[in-house]
Amino acid sequence: MIADLAARQHGVVARWQMLELGIGAGEIARRRRGSRLHPVRPGWRGVYLVGHAVAPELALETAALLLTRRRASALARWSAAAVHGFADPPAGVDLLQVGGNAPVVDGVRTSVVTELPGWQVARHRGLWVTTPARTFLDLSAVARVGDVERCLDRARIAGVVTDVQIEAVLAWAGARRGARPLRDLLRNERDGGYARSRAERRLRTLLTEAGLPTPVRNGMVLGRERDLAWPAARTVVEFDGRRYHATPQQWERDRDRDGELLARGWRTFRVTWTMLCHRPHEVVARAAAVLALAERDGAWASGDPVHVSRVDDAS
Repeated sequence: MIADLAARQHGVVARWQMLELGIGAGEIARRRRGSRLHPVRPGWRGVYLVGHAVAPELALETAALLLTRRRASALARWSAAAVHGFADPPAGVDLLQVGGNAPVVDGVRTSVVTELPGWQVARHRGLWVTTPARTFLDLSAVARVGDVERCLDRARIAGVVTDVQIEAVLAWAGARRGARPLRDLLRNERDGGYARSRAERRLRTLLTEAGLPTPVRNGMVLGRERDLAWPAARTVVEFDGRRYHATPQQWERDRDRDGELLARGWRTFRVTWTMLCHRPHEVVARAAAVLALAERDGAWASGDPVHVSRVDDAS
């Protein structure tokens, strides 16, 4: 019975579960002495690893949920983000619990809430976890905007969240913690109110996670500083946005610069903020296609594009 239960719970069982199965306190103590039950973590009383002393993946998260007994609870914030795949696992475990008193356990950060609507939690990998959209609301209450942005990029690339889902959570949230910074983040994306450095950082993150070469920042190509460049592929990246490319004069200037590059054997890869935020798959696919064309056409130069910082007219 215990082994079957542990197999469904990432190798973990709780004392209260064993008692409900009719296994007495004496038998539980005997199994502990016989090394058939092992502590999940020092100081975590009442939850055990079954048959092995090394915690498998998600064992800590499972144990933390079991410590809340049968109260409505779910993995949240960074723990939820990690389970959904758009953040690294935190050092401890983050939980949301509906009502009651939060268990005081070293390494478990439990926030007690008055309500947690059913549409904001889901069963994922055998665990109750806040949905990605609700997770972004909770992260926005405790994390830096840049960290939330990076997680949102990863979640969009993985296809686990949409802006419609986030907007639904924000409509429910009202003035709750995290709602204002998350609304501001989405509004800035829609309005194009971004700094070039944010666009560069976001694109570099997308490309790195897709396994593509990382472009050089602010390199000199044919006597002009470019936003980003792959010198070895003779390709520059330029960001288009209303702030920098709104007037007819600016548009003409951009086309002139593109023509100058083309005449010297260079390609221009143009990216908009909207594309970065809402169509990251498309950006990555186009970047991969541009680099593949450069390789096919023999445009690749010798050298590592990551380490080339400046390209002059002689290139």
